[in-house]
Amino acid sequence: MKFVLSFIPMLLISSQLSADTIQIIPSKDNTLYETDDGDSSNGAGTRLFIGKTGDNAQFRKRRAVLQFDLNGIPSNSTINSASLEITVSNVPPDGFSFDANLHLLLADWGEGSSNGSGNGSSATTNDATWLHRFYDTLTWNTEGGDFFSTASAITKFNVNTNETVTFSSNSGLIADVQMWLDNPAMNFGWILLGDEISNQNARGISSRESGAAPTLTIDFTAPDLIFANGFE
Repeated sequence: MKFVLSFIPMLLISSQLSADTIQIIPSKDNTLYETDDGDSSNGAGTRLFIGKTGDNAQFRKRRAVLQFDLNGIPSNSTINSASLEITVSNVPPDGFSFDANLHLLLADWGEGSSNGSGNGSSATTNDATWLHRFYDTLTWNTEGGDFFSTASAITKFNVNTNETVTFSSNSGLIADVQMWLDNPAMNFGWILLGDEISNQNARGISSRESGAAPTLTIDFTAPDLIFANGFE
């Protein structure tokens, strides 16, 4: 009987553990515009851009960078799922579908007050650019951003404006978010790469300054604080 009485409270405590869901928009985002001088950015703009354009920029590349603050998730939580939704805000007239790749960034970067469009505008202090992590003092080790070569997630972009594109939860996204939670100093976010082969097939996507910001949805299980504090 003594064993039964001591075991029942443990069952009741364990049964109270449950998963929670949180939705987060970027704490910062920006576009890296391929230029020789690394002097273009779009830190405060309402759009991010990916892929290659077809204008006076000579079909050069654009890449979007996004970072998410995980302070709303308790430390030592377990990440069960993570998905990212993005709203497409601009499609070229002759655009066609492609697979976009989301990669883990390996270095910190900045968001300044620049406010441009498909070609960006003059980079301001601490903006991320094609050459700079923080304009114009710190540079990427590799032009166009330092990121893990294997994509964390891949999804298809079609040709519809105002379409919601989803990077569905998978082992790569879960691992990235778990790593950020466990090691906040390593949370540099993701870089989004579009079609970098075809000309005139870029995309504009809504930034955090728009009314349809990228949204990271995370399902997590918080730690059992009673047992974590040494309860026996």
